[in-house]
Amino acid sequence: MQGHCGEQSWQKQPLHRYNSGANKSEIALGWIYIGCLIQNAHMLSVGARELYRPLQYTTGEGIQYDRSFDMHYGYLYNGAYGAVLLKSITKGAWFLKGTRYALKGDQLQFFSDFIIPSVFDQIRGKSMDWNILGRSISRYNATRPDFTLQLQRLQIIDPAHKKTYQNSRQRMLGQKPPSYKVKPDHQHYWHTDFTVHCRPGFYLSIHGVSNRNHAQEIGNQENLKGYWGQKALWI
Repeated sequence: MQGHCGEQSWQKQPLHRYNSGANKSEIALGWIYIGCLIQNAHMLSVGARELYRPLQYTTGEGIQYDRSFDMHYGYLYNGAYGAVLLKSITKGAWFLKGTRYALKGDQLQFFSDFIIPSVFDQIRGKSMDWNILGRSISRYNATRPDFTLQLQRLQIIDPAHKKTYQNSRQRMLGQKPPSYKVKPDHQHYWHTDFTVHCRPGFYLSIHGVSNRNHAQEIGNQENLKGYWGQKALWI
């Protein structure tokens, strides 16, 4: 137990103050794996608790009060770190369904209230809005994420929104046109200065930059010419 839960680097510790948002959920998922493999109830319990911990509003890194996802204090990241959170929590919730650690109640509702409008609804057909990708826009095929497995599992984890996930999955797979079951909507994320206008016939967004936030992140040798995207509309 000491070797797994004792002194260790902060990158492996979901309880460390440096780990928040998507990073916390990823590390916590690892603790769930280890807890099961070594049959350690404490690690499993901590892993499950910390996996869901980011499912709350924050003014730091994570889900903001406007339901956008902020990472690195001022960068819009719905489709990158927000998507990492989506994947890790969906995977953990899939493994934990039917147990006392299952994702349910208010936490499940909070999760769906974030991922549906702020991730899935910002994908037009198969293409994700580049504004929400941060520095990962420079990665190969970044605007073509594959959430088909997550959408399939979410239909069981979150049956209240089964049809919504099913519609998103069909659009992503190309089984239905990009306009299929898309509802007219307008969202302004005031914390990250991001505006989305969506109709069955089109999708439009713009990401503003101010003294409260930043343009797309440039770092880790990624998106080095990202400044060219400033002031650009995504249509």
